[in-house]
Formats: sequence, C-alpha cells, structure tokens
Amino acid sequence: MRHKTTVASWETPNDPHIYGKVKINVTKIDSYLEDLTKKLGKKITYTLYSIKLLALVLGKFPELNSFIKYGLLNAKDSVDVCCLVAIGDGNDLANSVIRGCDRKTIEEIHDELQNSVHKLRTKKDENHNKKNRVAMLLPNFILALIVQITSYIASIGIGFKPFGVTPFEFGSCVITSIGSLGIEEGYPPIPPPTFCPLLVSVCKKNNSFYYDTDHKVQEKATIGYNFTADFRFLNQKTTKQFIDEFRRIGENPLVFEEESRKAERKSK
Repeated sequence: MRHKTTVASWETPNDPHIYGKVKINVTKIDSYLEDLTKKLGKKITYTLYSIKLLALVLGKFPELNSFIKYGLLNAKDSVDVCCLVAIGDGNDLANSVIRGCDRKTIEEIHDELQNSVHKLRTKKDENHNKKNRVAMLLPNFILALIVQITSYIASIGIGFKPFGVTPFEFGSCVITSIGSLGIEEGYPPIPPPTFCPLLVSVCKKNNSFYYDTDHKVQEKATIGYNFTADFRFLNQKTTKQFIDEFRRIGENPLVFEEESRKAERKSK
C-alpha cells in the first residue's frame, strides 16, 4: 500500500536542480578584510569578498558560465554576478548585476554595488521602475506570461526596453547573503525567470569542526556556501574541480590576491 500511495502521489521528476554545501576556513580572511577596509577606507565585507571569489572561480569554468539556446550550451562573453537587493520593508526585491566581475577590483565592485543599491532604494533605477509599473498594471495571469517570455529572451541575450528588461538580466549566477538574516543553513531555489545555472547563498559565519588539508578535524571559524545548481551545466568532474578551486582561492588571501591580479590584467 505504501508503494502504491507513493506512486500515486508523485509525478515524474523534471527538476534539474542539485544542492550542496562548501565550508571554507576563514581564519586568515578576517584580518585580510580588516586590512583591506583600512587601506581603502571602505567597508569590505564577506559578501563583497564572496562576490569576487565566485567570479574568479566561474571564470575558470566556461561550461558553468554559459546559457542554453536552441538546446545547446553557449559560452558567455563575461562573468556577470547578480546580487539580490531587498527594498523598503522587504516587500520588493531587485537585482544588481556586476558585469565583468572577475576583472574588476574588489573596490570597484564595492563602489558599483553601493551606487546600484542606492539607485534602487531611492527609486532612481529606471529599468526596475518600468518592471514595477508593468507588474502593477497587469493581472497575474497575463503578467505570468509576460515574465516567461521576457525572461527567456533576456536569457539568450536579447533585451526589451519597454519593460526594462536587459540582456542576460541575471548574469552568470545569483548570490544572496542569508547570513545577514542570521541564517546558518538555507538552500533558496533558483527562480525560473533567472535562467541561471547557479545560485549561491552566503551563510552566517560560525565556529564549526572543519576537515582541513592535513586530514585533521579542527574547530575553526568557517563560512558555509550553499549551492543550488542546474545539473544540465555540470558533471561529476567539473563539480569536484569547481569546489577544489573555490576552496583553494577562498581560504588563502595571497592566492586570492594573485588570482585577482591575473583576472584584472585581462581587462587592460
């Protein structure tokens, strides 16, 4: 009976999402961010560090930094990271995309994001204002169809100015800081309109037991990165290489700086 009830309750799976968590040891990162904040005179947070880190790693994996068009994977020309921005009392949510993120300095990312967030929260971002006006005017059943059409054409690199839709509206991936809400564990879904292969949640920093490179279990300050990924863009080999590279760059400020300089030189 249990088997019969189970078969009757579920349809054939058609969701390509997979979930995983990577913890990185941030013992060396705390002092690095403090020094960077003093040097630049600007608050450099774990979120900014994570945005740059994600962009650096994505730049090494073209199959992840891609989009699906006519059933085929197509590489994108740049690594663009989308940051979700809460507006007002949280009753509105917008996206801010850092284009060519891997080739920008962490200071440039800070300034661009600050400027974008300011425009969104003071209602001076015209593209977001257009989207809101359309959403308020249309009934839900028509709006759902419009969102499906415009988000798809944006996902293959076509914009639609009347509705404030830009090409590759959500970039190469989406990053959100759930740690700022005090959440230690969470796996948000990839919203269908983003058409992104990857969503990364930056969790709250805490002390946890960590299996280091010397094969020893120690209690360290760590940050968890929860990944929601579209399996169509991944394979077992790519996943392992991505995680290894994410840890290699993310846990060592010297490696982070070296990889940053390599990527930034490409923009000159």
